[in-house]
Amino acid sequence: MNRLPLSLAALAIALVLGGACGSSPPTGPETSPYRLSFDEVGPDSEDTEIFTMRSDGSDLVQLTDDDLFQSEARWSPDGSMVAFLVHHDGLPQLAVMNADGTSSRRLTDSGAFEGSARWSPDSRSLVFHRAIDGAFEIHSINADGTDERQLTIDDPDVDDWDRWPSFSPDGSTIAFNSTRNGNEEIFLMNADGTNQRQLTFNEEWDGVPEWSPDGAYLAFGRVSEQIDRIIRSNADGTEAMHLTLSDGLDGDRLAVWSPDGRTMAFTSARAGFIELFLLDIASGVISQATDLDAVVWGPVWSPDGMHLAFTIDRYGEIYVLPVDANEATPTGQVGEHLQWIPAKTP
Repeated sequence: MNRLPLSLAALAIALVLGGACGSSPPTGPETSPYRLSFDEVGPDSEDTEIFTMRSDGSDLVQLTDDDLFQSEARWSPDGSMVAFLVHHDGLPQLAVMNADGTSSRRLTDSGAFEGSARWSPDSRSLVFHRAIDGAFEIHSINADGTDERQLTIDDPDVDDWDRWPSFSPDGSTIAFNSTRNGNEEIFLMNADGTNQRQLTFNEEWDGVPEWSPDGAYLAFGRVSEQIDRIIRSNADGTEAMHLTLSDGLDGDRLAVWSPDGRTMAFTSARAGFIELFLLDIASGVISQATDLDAVVWGPVWSPDGMHLAFTIDRYGEIYVLPVDANEATPTGQVGEHLQWIPAKTP
């Protein structure tokens, strides 16, 4: 079975959102009307909490506050709720809270490892993966904790992995990774788990599918012999094409669509250090967006497509880049699992 090691698989995961707050937003070309959320190690260095801030690092608000690790916030598309992981006995479990951090409640109590939660477009349910006896399966659950369902069921005698689910923009289809046929490939299924079908067929590692905003395409990573590439295919798997090609260890990864679907941000070591690059989808032109001589990690677009946020190293200082300025600014905050809040700051 050809699985990508967990350390490399983690490179492909990025995602996580944050809550709204009071006073007037700062003005100027470096700021965004949207807030960012992120995980930060707590004061006693024994827990992780979820915070939000303005895009310049000001107006820090703590949403969670207890002695547990709480991380990977995901805002519902309507901005009313936040899904996140709360760690009990070292195992992350799915939880939700209101946008202001109130009414925090666990949705699951499985005693198993859970992660990669994604909201349905109507904000009514979530999908996530859970590790059961060494195998990952995909589950769904309503936002109020009802109607939990296991959507994928593989051979109980084989440690197959079904993981990284992602709803299509219209909510009808879920894309995910699976090793059920030996190699890690992209699969699709209906939102209720029916009609599961394989999308990619090759001897390489394909992973972490991301839908284009209009639902017409899927982008995903492909790894073979230490060469990382970004692939785009039609939503039915046809007409797969390389969006990027890199040599050796100059891997192109962590690709994310802009909200209008015209640009893709990704990280690459093609300039020496791992920097942020922008790909114009129509022309295929790639431009380098940062020159920080550092490891850029986990880029995320603001909802209006005007800014990108990322960290230096996986857990490091948070930077914000105005896309039309090509000069990233440090926020003075440190964390990981960045996400922008869907609603503008009042």
